[in-house]
Amino acid sequence: MAEHCGWEMISAKELQDYVEQNGVSRVAEYVSSRLDDWKNVVIQFAVCGVSGAGKSTFINRIRGVEDIDTDAAEVDVTECTKELKCYDHPSNPNIKFWDLPGISNPIYHGDLEEYCKNVPLDEYDTYLIFAKDRLTADDLKLAERIRSTGKKFFFIRARIDQDVENARRSRKHLFDKDATLNKIRKNISQNLIERGLLKDEKEFFLISNYHTAEYQFGELGRAILAILPQRQRESLILTFDNALILSKDTLKEKVEVLRKRIKYVATASAFAATVPIPGVSIGTDIALIKREIDFYISQLGLPEEGSHRFSSLGLKTQTQIKALSTALGSTMQIGGLLAAYATESVVEEFSRYIPFIGTAIASSLSYGATYYFLSKWLGQMEEIALKALEETLYDLQSH
Repeated sequence: MAEHCGWEMISAKELQDYVEQNGVSRVAEYVSSRLDDWKNVVIQFAVCGVSGAGKSTFINRIRGVEDIDTDAAEVDVTECTKELKCYDHPSNPNIKFWDLPGISNPIYHGDLEEYCKNVPLDEYDTYLIFAKDRLTADDLKLAERIRSTGKKFFFIRARIDQDVENARRSRKHLFDKDATLNKIRKNISQNLIERGLLKDEKEFFLISNYHTAEYQFGELGRAILAILPQRQRESLILTFDNALILSKDTLKEKVEVLRKRIKYVATASAFAATVPIPGVSIGTDIALIKREIDFYISQLGLPEEGSHRFSSLGLKTQTQIKALSTALGSTMQIGGLLAAYATESVVEEFSRYIPFIGTAIASSLSYGATYYFLSKWLGQMEEIALKALEETLYDLQSH
């Protein structure tokens, strides 16, 4: 069989080849493994900048790691990074954040050429350059060198919450948060625009590593996603913990990626339904669908009953999450729902997918019921997840 290049490229020809070589009974298992191909996509981020700019804390936050955890990047006010160090994302080790030493590190004496001999700047997919109070000459030299490689980079100022609080204390009743943020952004970005390193001061991101719901942490995540090729973008979308990124746009992007998977799960379900072995069709269908439903719940960040986040939600949202859990909590419950969806009208509704999977499969009740079931419940989960996110954001911003 020809080598495949990603779950989004599963074709009818590939499935047909697989069936010819391995039989029908393991199609569901094969599709499940292919749907996990997003975990095999490697993305390497270079995190650069002077010491004390918040690089290590950012690496911990974006990975959902606490600063005191054993796999956390070391956080200190002095220069901690003396050599390249890689930190894998806990849920997807192929997403890698490289903490790079600064050019000003005594090892390099501010010599860019010497630095580049030891730090392979052309090996990363994108670059995150952290500024402290202002961008240094070394930061600018590094950015210009990265630009020469044709790679994309982002300028970031972390610890913006501290800057705002300092301004609040010093300005007292004259304090204006928006004016303070605009002044900081303009002061730092002006030099970058003059050098042609930025087109617009909005491309400079002001974030807080400890208050990710405020400022531009979510915007930075979306900007990174926007510049990645499709396979990397979708892999990162599925790796991002939406409870951490706290972005409605990112959540909606997750839903779109999840929705693209449905036809493949339905196809595997339909193939399994052709197996002439009593019990195989139903058992395989439900196991595959239960796995996919659990994946949706995890991806959309729906909180578990009893968790702190669950208890902070409104009663109506809590009730909706409980009802969802009750309806989809077991394979037996899912099987009952699927049986109700297996009607001729459902098959007719999804007959437009016949060119992809073939008439015999598309005309099966298994395909139509599975597609309808997953589409319906993903839509309901999206509504609940968006509502829960809105409540979480309101709660965080009101404190």
